[in-house]
Amino acid sequence: MPTLTSTPILDAVLRQPRQPYDFGPAAPSLNLSFPPHANMTAVELLTFLPNVLQNADIIYRLVSNGGTRRLFSVIVNTHRLLLVRWSENTCGATLYKAMNEAGFEGWTVKIHDNWHKAKKANWNAENLDISGCLRPGQISEEQPAAPDVPFKSLAVDVKQMPRGHDALDLTRMVQYSVRKPHEVWLYPRDYSALLEHLGGPTTVAPQHHDREVFQRWLNVELPATNSTLTLLGSQSARNRQQFTIVQDQTLAPSMQSTMRMPEPANRSESTTRAFGRRPSNTGKRMGRPRKYVGTRQNVNGEVERGTGLRNGTYTRAAATYVAPPEIRTEPQDRVIELAFRIEGITNGGTAFSPYAFGGPRNLPPYRSLERVNRPDQKDVSEWAENLRWALKQRGCFGQLAQAGTWNESPEHMELIAKIRREQMWASYELVGHVAEEQYEEEQNLRLQNESGRPRG
Repeated sequence: MPTLTSTPILDAVLRQPRQPYDFGPAAPSLNLSFPPHANMTAVELLTFLPNVLQNADIIYRLVSNGGTRRLFSVIVNTHRLLLVRWSENTCGATLYKAMNEAGFEGWTVKIHDNWHKAKKANWNAENLDISGCLRPGQISEEQPAAPDVPFKSLAVDVKQMPRGHDALDLTRMVQYSVRKPHEVWLYPRDYSALLEHLGGPTTVAPQHHDREVFQRWLNVELPATNSTLTLLGSQSARNRQQFTIVQDQTLAPSMQSTMRMPEPANRSESTTRAFGRRPSNTGKRMGRPRKYVGTRQNVNGEVERGTGLRNGTYTRAAATYVAPPEIRTEPQDRVIELAFRIEGITNGGTAFSPYAFGGPRNLPPYRSLERVNRPDQKDVSEWAENLRWALKQRGCFGQLAQAGTWNESPEHMELIAKIRREQMWASYELVGHVAEEQYEEEQNLRLQNESGRPRG
C-alpha cells in the first residue's frame, strides 16, 4: 500500500502543490494542431507549448538531437511560471508515458538510441520544421484537434521569453500579439498570415539548431521556485503529524463549518475519488492496474486516505470569518464581458470561468470571487485554492454582507494566500491530489526497481 510522508497536507499548504496539468491550466492543449511550415526552436516549444513533451514526434526529435530530462526541466522551469519545480522525475515519467503509448515499448531517454540508430544515417538534426508532427490524438485516433487559441494566450504563465538564438519566429509572433492585444490572431490558424504580417520567417542559423541550443543550456542550474508563489512556513510546523487550526470559540456552533467532502457525481459510489491528474481511466498506464485511492471522513470528522494516509489525518478546524480589506463596488457584467472579448482566452469558457483570463486578473475590472465559477476538481493551483477558500467563507458566513466581497485583485489574492498559510487550510481536492501524487511516485519507483534499469 502507498504511504505518505508524515506531513503531506501540511507540506502541500506550505509550498504550492504541483498542478495536475503539470504546466498550469493556461498551457495550450497537447492536441493543438501544428501549423504548416513552421520552424520552432527547442526553447520555443518548451516555453510556449510545453505539453509537446507529451508528443512522441517532438520527444523523438529533441532526444535524438541531444535533449535530456535535466535539460527539459531546466528550460521549462526557467521560462514558465510554475508554482513548484517541474522535476526531472516528473519529466521522465511524462516522456516515458508518451513514448510507450505511441508504440515505443520500454523506451527511455537513455536507451533512445536503440530506436534511433537505424535512422541516424538519414537523420537531419538541423530540421526545425514541426509541420510533419502528429498530435497524440492523431496517433491514437481517439481525440479531435483542440480549438485554435489566441497567440497572446501563449504568453500566459511565461515568465521569461526565449532570448537570442533560443528565439525564432514564434517568439516574435507571441510578443507582437501581446503588444497588440486588440488584433485577433489565432494559433495555429493564422500562423502563416501573422508571420507574413511581420515580414516573413527568420533565416535559421546554426545557433538555432537543437544541439547548439542544448549545448548552451548544458551548465545552467535549475532555478529556484518562484519566490512570490512559494508558500512558506516554519520548520516546527512541518514536523507536526496532526494538523489542526485553532477554532474561533466565539463563533456560534451553526457557523462552525464541518467542511464536508464534495459528493460524488455518481451517488452510487461509496467514496469520493481523489482528484488526480487523469479525469478518467481511458489512457494507458504504466505497469499493473492500481487501486484508486479514495478519501473518507472518520468518526471524528477528520479526512483520511482510505488506502494511503498513514499516521493519521488532516484536520481542518471550524471556519473563522475574515473580512476583506475593504468593500469594493463590483463591476457590471457588461464591463467584465467587454474585458473578456478583448483579453480573454477563447477556450476558457465564459467571462466568469476561472480560466477565462488564464487565472486571476492583474488589472481592473476585478471579478467578485463569488461570481467566478468553481475551478476544475483536478486544479490545485494557488488560484483554485483561493477560490475554494472564498467559497467556503461565503457558504459559512453568507449572512454577513462583506463575506461575498472578496475579488480577484492582487491585493485580495495575496491576502487570501496568507490566510490559508496561517490557517494551514487545504481543500479536499488538494488532499486527494497529494495522496495521488505520492502514490504515483511510489508506483513509478517500484516499477523502476522491478525493471532493473533506471528510466531515462
